[in-house]
Amino acid sequence: MSKRQLFNVELHPTVGSRFQPTGFPDIGNAVFDRPLGDGHWEAALIVESAQSMANRLEGTAWHDGTDSPVEVFDGLPYIRVMQNGDYITSSRTEAHRLASAFVKDSALNGEKMTAVIRERLKLQDNKPLSYRDIAAAVLALDPFSLLHGVFFAEKATVWPGQPKISRAISGMIEAHDVRRAESGGVKKDMVRHSIGEGQGGSAEGYGSIPFHRTEWTAQSIKAMFAIDVAQIQS
Repeated sequence: MSKRQLFNVELHPTVGSRFQPTGFPDIGNAVFDRPLGDGHWEAALIVESAQSMANRLEGTAWHDGTDSPVEVFDGLPYIRVMQNGDYITSSRTEAHRLASAFVKDSALNGEKMTAVIRERLKLQDNKPLSYRDIAAAVLALDPFSLLHGVFFAEKATVWPGQPKISRAISGMIEAHDVRRAESGGVKKDMVRHSIGEGQGGSAEGYGSIPFHRTEWTAQSIKAMFAIDVAQIQS
């Protein structure tokens, strides 16, 4: 049996032929050249990154309306952060999962969660990490963190060894042979037709404001998934 199961799924825009990919700070859309072989290349685009897809996969297991897992996963453990009886967040919805700042700064029966996690993962100074014990502890806290990865990146005095679990399920969406589709529009102010001195301007949302938009078209859009069977079995 293969150590990995790979899936490639063809995707198509549901309306029209344009789509809008994930944007990244400072660089915008992630465009790259994809090798085709024989020295040829084509323009390609990251539509959804691995970290974004992990969040989307977890989103399929969470009910936003009730702030709780969907029924099929309702019996699995996870950390739920509450404040004065109100739901705040959880290890299922936080980007860093069990290592989320909201989880770290919370408490369980009066004990800070950083100490609880350190004890559960059996982290000690001057002792090698036991990844079997760590995996077993993470399984008991939130098994989704085993599937989508978690990095306990707190300073060594808090979490000695700073253990990291790689993703067992990875996914991404790429678009191949892409072209830009530039467009734009105007946010029209039907009340205030001109802005005078001392009046609120575009920063406050007044006035007619033109804007531009970059969308994309592609010859093909593919969702790709990899399941690390060996890691899950281990």
